[in-house]
Amino acid sequence: MRFSDHFEEDRRDAPDRGEITLEMCEQVKAEPLEQDSENQPHGRTAYWGYVAEKARYLKVVVEAGGEEVTTAHWDRGFARRMKRRQEEEQ
Repeated sequence: MRFSDHFEEDRRDAPDRGEITLEMCEQVKAEPLEQDSENQPHGRTAYWGYVAEKARYLKVVVEAGGEEVTTAHWDRGFARRMKRRQEEEQ
């Protein structure tokens, strides 16, 4: 996998995205807690996963071919969404 030029720019401009590594993105893609390809444009797929070393949830959006990370960011709302979903299921 590789980062898109767009995401490389984001990493330079946003301090919290600069700490996101390719290895973290690959980990989330390999073992996602959730993924979504239906609501993503241009055949992209979004993956959400937990990065233990940062104790945070990461959202990674990958191009249709699966080889390029379009964007990635820490998702502060993911834990709340998961908790709400679990409560609704009970």
